[in-house]
Amino acid sequence: MSTGAEGTPELWGIEREDWDDGWRRTLEDAVEAAFKEDPVGTEAPFKFRTRKRSGNAVHDYKVDR
Repeated sequence: MSTGAEGTPELWGIEREDWDDGWRRTLEDAVEAAFKEDPVGTEAPFKFRTRKRSGNAVHDYKVDR
């Protein structure tokens, strides 16, 4: 995971409740969070959501399975 990985106090500015719900700063980290309990090779359809956080190109992502 990127620098904002689970367990860090920073969480990339994402509120703890949202972090626990799967929101992440990168799409890759959101996918990893959604599949973290699955064995290697697991396939599943998913949708992702994005949330704009500012006037800049700063977004959060969440993967729904």
